[in-house]
Amino acid sequence: MDWNQNRGTYYAFISLGAMCQTAHQLNRLGLRRFSGPLDWFITSSSPKLCHLLNTGFNGFMELNNLRLINIVDNHYVLRDTSYQVDSYHDFPVPHNPNQLYPQFKEQVDRRKSRFLQKIRACPFVSCAHILQARRRGS
Repeated sequence: MDWNQNRGTYYAFISLGAMCQTAHQLNRLGLRRFSGPLDWFITSSSPKLCHLLNTGFNGFMELNNLRLINIVDNHYVLRDTSYQVDSYHDFPVPHNPNQLYPQFKEQVDRRKSRFLQKIRACPFVSCAHILQARRRGS
């Protein structure tokens, strides 16, 4: 696909995740105009992603759905267990994730509202989702 041919066709290109690389590549191509709710998250389940979109992000990243699953690159990795979406960049060690949560949730909700507004208002929106290839046996 020649992304440059589509610049005038679509009002917005929006990342639906799979990994942070989706938002990064849209930005690199000059197609990312705003931050979306899934830009910097890992979305490992396509059915859960569809459910998230169908519910309008209802309950997304609510505190009671978050579980600590790992520490990577000096950040706590938290998973939204309802939608199988992981946050890798928002909770730096050694800070208490509970103390960082209000600001994090405010940012997520702001991006969620913007996303839903764009989807409803714009006649042509392209959503990008990078699929991860898995090796046999992994």
